[in-house]
Amino acid sequence: MIHFFLSFILISFFVGKTHARVFDFSKETLSSYLIATGGISNASRSLYENSGADLGYSERVGYNFSGEIGFAFTGGRVNTRLGIEFLLPQQIEAEGAATPGSTLSNLESEALIAIPTIAFEFILHQTPTFRIMSGFGLGYASLTAKNSHTLTTAGQAATGLQDFNESIEGSTFGGHFFGGLEALMTDNVAVTLGAGYRIYEFDELEYSEDATTFIGDVKKGEPVLDNEGAARKLNMSGFYMSIGLRFYISL
Repeated sequence: MIHFFLSFILISFFVGKTHARVFDFSKETLSSYLIATGGISNASRSLYENSGADLGYSERVGYNFSGEIGFAFTGGRVNTRLGIEFLLPQQIEAEGAATPGSTLSNLESEALIAIPTIAFEFILHQTPTFRIMSGFGLGYASLTAKNSHTLTTAGQAATGLQDFNESIEGSTFGGHFFGGLEALMTDNVAVTLGAGYRIYEFDELEYSEDATTFIGDVKKGEPVLDNEGAARKLNMSGFYMSIGLRFYISL
């Protein structure tokens, strides 16, 4: 699917350039696009903190990146975007210690969130080669994550465990609000700049594989809990900045 989108975007660029025309946003109806975003993350340590053995971790997730690909359709003063976004929180490598200087586990935590999305852009101001927009989008986010614990000799002695992975999954509905501008860059390619706020909160996480962890044996499909028996949650909401490219297609 990703290869299909990328191939179509490249084809769109060359198809647009083979038709000489005077560009005018008000006359364009179809484009393919790429959007990249970056922003501060609210995930913090929630995916792995309090996972057991009273371990503390100094590192936390500080930022998110994402990439979105898809198609945009224009009708009047509204653009409709259909695409898929891949949201990546910062990958974490951290030492888990019960007391300062007593490392029991070396942690690697990573996650990927795939979000099929639909967004509506309302054109507030427009000239033939420039426009200002604001809008909102809706999506269904699917999370896959893994916490890989490599136990030290002291950790194995203290817990009686060997190295293990926590494989985690979850899903939720969410959305985002945004504003930005678009300006023509070449014959059929425009650049977009924007800012927004996304809302995606995973309140129900499940194990996607059986494992023996700090809190004991866990089974696929069981809820992901902390060492006090409460559900672990992941908040991927937050502000972001964006930059993108649109490839307009002559019809």
